[in-house]
Amino acid sequence: MFRTIAYAIKVSLYMVYTFFQSIRYERLGKAGKTQEQKEYLSYVARSWAKYLIHTTGSRVQVEGLEHVPDGPCLIISNHQSNFDIPLLISSLEKPIGFIAKKELENIPLLSVWMRRFECIFIDRSNNRQSVKALADAVKTLQAGSSLVIFPEGTRSKGSGLGVFKKGSLRLAEKSGVPIVPITINGTYKMLEGNQPVRIQAADVKVKISPPIVMDQLSEEQRENLLEDIKVLIESNLLELRNSEIQKFTF
Repeated sequence: MFRTIAYAIKVSLYMVYTFFQSIRYERLGKAGKTQEQKEYLSYVARSWAKYLIHTTGSRVQVEGLEHVPDGPCLIISNHQSNFDIPLLISSLEKPIGFIAKKELENIPLLSVWMRRFECIFIDRSNNRQSVKALADAVKTLQAGSSLVIFPEGTRSKGSGLGVFKKGSLRLAEKSGVPIVPITINGTYKMLEGNQPVRIQAADVKVKISPPIVMDQLSEEQRENLLEDIKVLIESNLLELRNSEIQKFTF
């Protein structure tokens, strides 16, 4: 519990610091320093994300960074915890935005930064808003930015894998960007998997698989792609869990 209280205090203080970062970001924009503003935004995002992960005391191992393309891509990942977002931002060597639930748009300061990161807020209960949000996401990808989507639509809060929503691949189909499957294991142990719920250090692993270019797939491969990606992530999860078991077997 002490770790959880200390974490809350540190994060609260850091959020105050981001207020001053926001002022600098706006000043760069007003001065017309677009490139410097963009680089500063990337710096802020990665610094914030690394701080959130580091402060928990967790250890992160990333495999397959060479598979992340230089250009825009759609990252499809399993979703174990709220920590998945800062984990991916801190682990990948490129700026990324997220397809995020609409509720996050109502959180002061956080929502401001998320818009700057080109995150797309989606309300799954509102079909019209969802269609517009997905159209905005396609434009974002076509403009050269990368996005992350969690096809489960919610956190598993454990090591299992939920049902993948059918519309998850439409962004890649319509934008033409490659798909990068990513497997995350261990973030649920940092918070959601603990009873009572509390912050704990964990060993976290990220496995990045080779990119998939839809234009290079047959019609049959496209039809089965979502299921194939799920099978791939399930296989990677099993591999990561087994390596964890072996690590702690004496």
